[in-house]
Amino acid sequence: MSSWKAEVIADNSGRWCGNGLRFATKAEAQQYALNLARHWTMVERWRVIESDDDVSHVIADGRLCIVRSPAADSETPLK
Repeated sequence: MSSWKAEVIADNSGRWCGNGLRFATKAEAQQYALNLARHWTMVERWRVIESDDDVSHVIADGRLCIVRSPAADSETPLK
């Protein structure tokens, strides 16, 4: 399954950095990246790129939400 991730340059290193958030659509990842750029004072550039990671988050009704994976549903809790 492919996903989309946001990356930013937020210092003078010129290095792209991201986190573990992965979105189902490019538009969701762009919305997240733009929000980061608006709230972080040091963001110089942002971009959205495709990822091979599973989707981990969605933006629903303007809110960031975690997606539960099918694997998480099948895990047995520790006692």
